[in-house]
Amino acid sequence: MTFVTHNSRISERMVTYGVKVGEPVVFSAEDQIFIANKIAEAAKRYEIAIAVFNVLPDHVHMIVAAETENELNEQVRKIKGFSSYQFQRSRGWDKSQHVWAQKFNRQVIENETALSKIWEYVWNNHLKHVERWGKELISTWENGLPDKGLKPLVEVIRDGCVPLEEILSESTKNLEQGA
Repeated sequence: MTFVTHNSRISERMVTYGVKVGEPVVFSAEDQIFIANKIAEAAKRYEIAIAVFNVLPDHVHMIVAAETENELNEQVRKIKGFSSYQFQRSRGWDKSQHVWAQKFNRQVIENETALSKIWEYVWNNHLKHVERWGKELISTWENGLPDKGLKPLVEVIRDGCVPLEEILSESTKNLEQGA
């Protein structure tokens, strides 16, 4: 699945209905690590099986295991709600300031071959965006922010994910992802 930060994308529907758009939420390197920690914390707290995720300045890619559409929607609600609440509080924002856009994109992963390819895509997604966001994405991924005592993004993400083997062993689950 993919979900984006508030106001980072403008849909055709928003244009059609004249929705006013404010400044987009764009995460700094510190914000990316913070959000990744909160996603990992939400996954543990709510027992959500995340195979892999990646946090970029304006969106998140993620593969989660879900048996039904309702279960997936509930998992996304919990992840976005928890991370948003924590981010708002850490920045002193009030409840009316949004972190995430309302919707998210999803795609059913049909087989292990597709899962492997999509897993690689999500894991390496920061590399795709270096031209737009700069080499800091790679540094944040590999090194974190040592001057601020923040672990590399890669470590935070590894800690927040369930090994693929565990997810695959539960063959009755549908894997969802959106690119």
